[in-house]
Amino acid sequence: MQFHFIKLLLLAAVLLGITAPVLPAQGERSSGVIGRMDNVEIRVFREDDLTTRGQLSADGTISMPLIGSVRIEGLTTDQAAAAITRKLADGYLVKPEVSVSIEARIRRTVTVLARPSVPGFSSFPLIDVSPLWKPWEWRAA
Repeated sequence: MQFHFIKLLLLAAVLLGITAPVLPAQGERSSGVIGRMDNVEIRVFREDDLTTRGQLSADGTISMPLIGSVRIEGLTTDQAAAAITRKLADGYLVKPEVSVSIEARIRRTVTVLARPSVPGFSSFPLIDVSPLWKPWEWRAA
C-alpha cells in the first residue's frame, strides 16, 4: 500500500513539474498597448532612483524624475520605452536602458443584464468621474 502511495506522489510531482511553467504567475506584468488610466511600471537599468510605478493620468501621461511628464497612452510598451529612452538620453543619461510593463489595466467593458432594443457591442468614451468622489469640491450652482 505504501509503495502505491509513493508512486502516486511521484506521478503527481512529475505532472505538476510539467504543467507549472504553463500556468501564468500571479501578478504577472504584461506588454501591449497602454491605455488611459492603466497602471504601469517603468524601470531604468542601473538607475533605481528613476524607477516609476503608477497610474497614467486622465490625459495619458505619467510623471518621471528628471524628464517630467511623458505621454505614453496609445503606445505599446516597447514604443513607450523607446520614447522614454530618447528623453533620458537627451542630456541626462548615456545609453539608458528602459523597460515598461503594464501592471494593471482598467477594464473598459460594461455588461448590461437586460434585453437591449438593439443587440450588439457599443463603445463609450472614457470619462473622468473622479470629481464625483470628491464632494468637498462640488460647487453650488
